[in-house]
Amino acid sequence: MRKRNGHSREFSLLMGSLLLIIGVVIGWSLFFRPLSTTDPAALAEGLAYLEQLENQNAGEVNQLILGTPSGEDHTKSSSQPEETPWEDLSSEDIPMSDSPEESSEPSSPESPSLELIPADDPQLLSWKSQIDSASITTLTEEERGAYRSRLSSCALIGDSMAQAALEYGFLDSAHVFYRRGYAIGQLGDAIREAAAMLPSTVIFFTGLNDTDYYAEPALYAEAYLEKIQEVKFLLPDARIFVCSMLPPSDALGATRPDLARAPLYDEALRNMCSEKGISYIDTSWMVNQALYMGDGIHFVSSFYDVWIQYVTRCMGL
Repeated sequence: MRKRNGHSREFSLLMGSLLLIIGVVIGWSLFFRPLSTTDPAALAEGLAYLEQLENQNAGEVNQLILGTPSGEDHTKSSSQPEETPWEDLSSEDIPMSDSPEESSEPSSPESPSLELIPADDPQLLSWKSQIDSASITTLTEEERGAYRSRLSSCALIGDSMAQAALEYGFLDSAHVFYRRGYAIGQLGDAIREAAAMLPSTVIFFTGLNDTDYYAEPALYAEAYLEKIQEVKFLLPDARIFVCSMLPPSDALGATRPDLARAPLYDEALRNMCSEKGISYIDTSWMVNQALYMGDGIHFVSSFYDVWIQYVTRCMGL
């Protein structure tokens, strides 16, 4: 009887090991199987898997992304800068990593950026002149509609900076996915909502929340890369573009040193995009003190008249 019990114990251990191996193989194939932007079923399966990962212990997720022990705060401050004039969102989102292998390929020289438009290009010179003089030729409703059509296969992801493109009528609600007041690492829900529409192009445009949320520019760039990798996991065929982080107004920067660090964060973002071969669109030349709203963070509608034209051209659309 004792010998039989020994065999039973060995058999149980063997079966347990086999089940564990099967579980690992299934999980591995699901996680690393490429998704197709033309396969909604595979996308839905991938979305469900990512959502399942989010339900894991929050401390484990933080350690996976930032290398911080459970409970350790990697941010400088939990406060967020005030943003106006649109409605706040209060739901929370947990940053997450899909941990794909980093590409060893060099940056593509064809990645759209400011440098690809010749400095003497007449349209670029016209836009710069309008920005410098704060006298911008606004688009008609018909022209805005034309841009909405040209960008109908795009998804714009971000915070209130992206929201403004919706509120001002440059894009419609089916193509803008924002979380007002959120840092880049908190945009997981917005990314999954955007992926569900199967866009061919994804644009990131975020603002100053990150300068207050992340203590160092390097942490910001790392979190940004995590979100880009998440998009690549869900939409491997989609083109991805990242727009500059724009600074606060001079008046606000003088009283908010945390926000005044924005150029350092944008430099870290630019460098990360260059290292990883991600298309970075430099819009820093579009800053004019006269184009800020009263809060010193957001921009007036006419700013977006130039922004939408410039970004669209940089993407070749």
